[in-house]
Amino acid sequence: MSTASVTARVPFESAPPYRVESWLGLIRAKQPHVVRRAILAVAIAWLPLALLTLVRGDFVRPDHANAFILDIGSHARYLVALPLLVLAEALCAPRLTALARQFIVAGLIAAADRPAYERAVASTERLLRSRAAEVVAFILAYLLVVSVVASKPDAACPSGMG
Repeated sequence: MSTASVTARVPFESAPPYRVESWLGLIRAKQPHVVRRAILAVAIAWLPLALLTLVRGDFVRPDHANAFILDIGSHARYLVALPLLVLAEALCAPRLTALARQFIVAGLIAAADRPAYERAVASTERLLRSRAAEVVAFILAYLLVVSVVASKPDAACPSGMG
């Protein structure tokens, strides 16, 4: 494989989130719309929690102990950390791709090791683009959450959830 073909690859910018974001129109030819992606992440993660607690009556409570509006941890995770992670991804993925390209451009890969390097990059790209790996990751994530919730005693769950 030539240097041009390796340098054309974007291994860190072909992960499942990019495919979904491209499908949603959030990434178009070198314009990642980072702010829209961050807002969408908040809308998917925080907004349903806020709406469900509003419907359930836990958004604002007189006892303040279980009021969602006062849950600083949730707001810090979903309104601050999550958008920052999306912004960081937009900054880091292109830089990591450039760094991976630099291995070839700078001659850090010996000619004898070049086929192995190219196979490793191709294998990584295949795994990143694999729908099966994506589905398995989502299933494992949900199974983990279900197992954690199922292993907690009822007294450890917030009122009305156990």
